[in-house]
Amino acid sequence: MLAWALPGQTNHGGCAHYAFTPQWIEKAQDGEYACELAETLAYAFGREGFEDWVEWSPNLSPVKQGVLERRHVPLLCVNGKRDTTSPIEDHYLLFEYGDPKWGYFPDTGHMGRTPSTEGIISDWICERLGLPRR
Repeated sequence: MLAWALPGQTNHGGCAHYAFTPQWIEKAQDGEYACELAETLAYAFGREGFEDWVEWSPNLSPVKQGVLERRHVPLLCVNGKRDTTSPIEDHYLLFEYGDPKWGYFPDTGHMGRTPSTEGIISDWICERLGLPRR
C-alpha cells in the first residue's frame, strides 16, 4: 500500500530528531528508563555500545534523511511533556512538516501515560478507519 493511501499513523512516544543528538543521549541516560538507554538502543540496532550509538544514531533522524519533506498522511503525536526518554521537542518538530497533525501532550513522562491516553489514540485510529469510537 502506498504511504499516502494510509488513513493515518501515530507517533506514541517515539523519537524523531533531537533524541539522536549527543546532548539528549547523555541526558536520557539518567531518565525514567529502567536501564542504560543508550546501550539498550545501541544493541537493539546492532551497534557496539554508548560511543557507537552517539556517533551512529543521528543517521536515524528523519530530518537528516529528508523523509519529513515527503508527502504525509494524517499523524497523531502523543507524548508526555516531561518525557526523559524521547524529547517532547521531537513531537513539536513533526508539526513543522506537512499536514494534517493532531497532538496530545499531557504533563506526564514517557508516552504521555494518563487514564485517557489509550482511549484518545484508539478513538483517533477508529475515526481514520471509519469505525465507531469506543
